[in-house]
Amino acid sequence: MGISVLLTADTKKCFRIAAPSWIMPGTVQDNCAFLGGKVDEVGLLFLEAEASLAYGRQDLPPELAALGLSCHVHLPTDLPWNDGGGAAAAVCLALMEKVRFWGAERAVLHPPPSGPGGSPVCREALAAFARVWQNAGRSVSDVLLENTRENALWALGDVFHGNGFGICPDLGHILAYGQRELMDMLAGLPERERPRMLHCSAPGPGLPGKAPVSAHRPLDTLDAQGLAVGKALCDFLAPGGVIMVELFDWDHIARSLPVIAGWCAAESGG
Repeated sequence: MGISVLLTADTKKCFRIAAPSWIMPGTVQDNCAFLGGKVDEVGLLFLEAEASLAYGRQDLPPELAALGLSCHVHLPTDLPWNDGGGAAAAVCLALMEKVRFWGAERAVLHPPPSGPGGSPVCREALAAFARVWQNAGRSVSDVLLENTRENALWALGDVFHGNGFGICPDLGHILAYGQRELMDMLAGLPERERPRMLHCSAPGPGLPGKAPVSAHRPLDTLDAQGLAVGKALCDFLAPGGVIMVELFDWDHIARSLPVIAGWCAAESGG
């Protein structure tokens, strides 16, 4: 089933649809060959630093670039932030070199942990990361910071302005961790700083009386509040931006695409 069957033509003009590089057992090439023609872009999952640094040509063959998919990278979640932002950036730059053949430039980054006000240690680490990244000839605006349980980002607006980072809001994290302040921050961003990528999944139900949990569930399981937040995030997304359906099963992605089509049709006035 091609993407044109699942999404309206207007949606395809507004945004690009991405899926993870692992949605079924198999190699990166197996997964990407399956995704070719179904989505526009693949998010290459470099989630563990040591394992990802060990990837070779057999793991990332040059034939990947011929599948008709653009590529972005999800950087490791276990970066050596304790050694400073420069050390974290060095790992990430080495990984980006592995997919230079694919034309990958954008990278999603989990920032170091930060308190509600944005800790000085976090700020210093991100500033050092930006310096090393820029000195390597890459654009800091292609590094998209993702909100996490440990860092909701909303208190780091000055970091975006001062260092030039982009942002990748995560719908599931906003809902699971109650990060409404981030929505307020996004609403106040100038046009030139609008997000260029959005991660979409639904949270799972928490224990009775408890908050939801991050669970990467299909978007058709969202409640009315979750659907409204997802629609608002699509409104914030820059034209031509990427909606990454962060689910790890194709059937779950297929169930979610009509939800995104509805958000985008409403966003474009359809």
